[in-house]
Amino acid sequence: MLSEPTTLSGLKRRTKNGSWLDAAVLYWRTRVYEGDLGCDWSEADKVCWNCGHCRSLQKCHIIPRSIGGEDEPSNIVALCAQCHDLSPDVSDESEIWRWIKSNRAGRSGMYNTYWGEVALEESGVDPASVSLAELKKHLRLVGEHVGQLTGRIRIKPSSVAWALRSSVKEGAARA
Repeated sequence: MLSEPTTLSGLKRRTKNGSWLDAAVLYWRTRVYEGDLGCDWSEADKVCWNCGHCRSLQKCHIIPRSIGGEDEPSNIVALCAQCHDLSPDVSDESEIWRWIKSNRAGRSGMYNTYWGEVALEESGVDPASVSLAELKKHLRLVGEHVGQLTGRIRIKPSSVAWALRSSVKEGAARA
């Protein structure tokens, strides 16, 4: 659970029981509506604030340090590596929140569904038209990508979108 410093100035110090993540959650949970995030504040120390996947979290600076952003809780959000790679690197502190909120729009809001929903949206297919057998067949033709920062292996949403489109196309051709 989160270790809460008793004063805001206590956020700046890292203690044995605290961390940058605890401090960022404590700072932002009363300032940002959790409905605009990919997670609930009660789980923000283990779930990506954008996509809602339970992954290893990275310290993402709202205003990058390279353009003057500070290493303070008020300038930090917790993102998985995939979301961190896609997040905006700009001097406008409101842009990260606009970006996160816009990624929630029209999505189910359920954990671990974001990237699948991105793939479905990109594919442009009606989920009801997808044959599970055809989709499995086409997913076997999709390559895995090794993340540049993490070295983790995952299938990109654009590749899943291709598999969805291909399975619908092939299913229609057989009909």
